[in-house]
Amino acid sequence: MRQYQYRDGAMPASRPTASAVAAAPIVKGRGTRRVRNFAAAAACALAFLSAGSAFAVTITFDPLDARWENAVPEGANSNVMYNPSATPTTGPTDFSNDTVTVSWGQTTGTQSSYQYDSRNVPFSESENTPFMLGAFTHNNFVITTGTSITGVDLRLRGTIAANGDTFTDREFVFNFMHNETPNGTPANGGACPNGGTNGEGANVNGCADIVTFGAAPGNDVLTLADGTQITLQLLGFLLPGQTPGTDTPLSEFDTVENAVNTANLWAQFTVVTPAVPEPTTLALFGFGLLGLGAVRRRRSR
Repeated sequence: MRQYQYRDGAMPASRPTASAVAAAPIVKGRGTRRVRNFAAAAACALAFLSAGSAFAVTITFDPLDARWENAVPEGANSNVMYNPSATPTTGPTDFSNDTVTVSWGQTTGTQSSYQYDSRNVPFSESENTPFMLGAFTHNNFVITTGTSITGVDLRLRGTIAANGDTFTDREFVFNFMHNETPNGTPANGGACPNGGTNGEGANVNGCADIVTFGAAPGNDVLTLADGTQITLQLLGFLLPGQTPGTDTPLSEFDTVENAVNTANLWAQFTVVTPAVPEPTTLALFGFGLLGLGAVRRRRSR
């Protein structure tokens, strides 16, 4: 039977319990010191590795310029109009850092439209941290003549700085899908396209139109000097009365008929490809060598 030696030299009458062994003051031997030295070196290396994995990216930029473009007409008479013009040119006149709109429907009177207003204060954000990008408005008015659209792109452009790297005139494109619902009562008294009851909630003035979004193909990716890659990700809509950090941004915005509907667009810079900083790798290797060296010195004594 294995013996257990204590500081006072006393030997237990029988094999002690696990709790007694844990509580007893065991004599410190060379083996114990070796383990502790090696564990300390490993802990230091782990601390450096953890610091590297927590390496934060800070992104700063002024309000992004914007424009609507590439509207998809629902029919031949959508009468789409942009403000400012979305005709591609080499100059900056197609973009605005103020209000941009795209409208459709009848050519006279009030048109239905999308409106985007950039946030008018500079940004300083960390990666994977949500922030308010700008305000989205759907002026949802009755289309008396002409047709609607089924989708349109919002293009954002600006100069962005991230951890000392500067990216000039980078662009991010998001596609907004539009479901122009019939204004009448649903057939057979059924539910509206958004699943709600006609006459209630967002369907108070008839079935609400539905706005959704997605990232357009080829969205810009920023590659930092250390290899980290980030891109701008649209998270969704926060409605009036909803609280950032408490309420989850919505992927669908149901807009009331014959009304001005506004929601804030929330976004974040997402790390597409994280980098492992080289100094961290070297530190990990170096502290491992220190730990091995400490063990060998102890053995030689």
